[in-house]
Amino acid sequence: MIHCHTTYSDGKHSLEQMVTAAESMGMKYITITDHSPTAFYANGVTEDRLKRQWDEIDELQERVKIKILRGTESDIIQSGKLDYPDRILEKFDVIVASIHSRYKMDKAKMTERIVTAMRQPVFKIWGHALGRLVTTPACI
Repeated sequence: MIHCHTTYSDGKHSLEQMVTAAESMGMKYITITDHSPTAFYANGVTEDRLKRQWDEIDELQERVKIKILRGTESDIIQSGKLDYPDRILEKFDVIVASIHSRYKMDKAKMTERIVTAMRQPVFKIWGHALGRLVTTPACI
């Protein structure tokens, strides 16, 4: 389980519910990747709430066998930077970097934005790489 939202942002289930469900399914690990602060529309996790989440993860980790990884779905802002400060980003186990706001950018600026994000040392996973464009497969 890599990209999981909880009630800390726009998920339907609490951290404990997500973790215990994943454990009951036989998962070896779960990555909690709630939305970051820029995603205000999805109750993005501010730094103070992130501290509470990490404290809860630590407490819960003592009671379960499944490994809980600290993650985020961090917004790639207009400049290509991620929306948590580096001192926070460096502490995550997993970062899913996603674009949720387009800012009416042309192709060249959007490409620069994505390339800038990908060059950051913490960048590992690109979320919503197709911009949430879902098409019907040709074989249907």
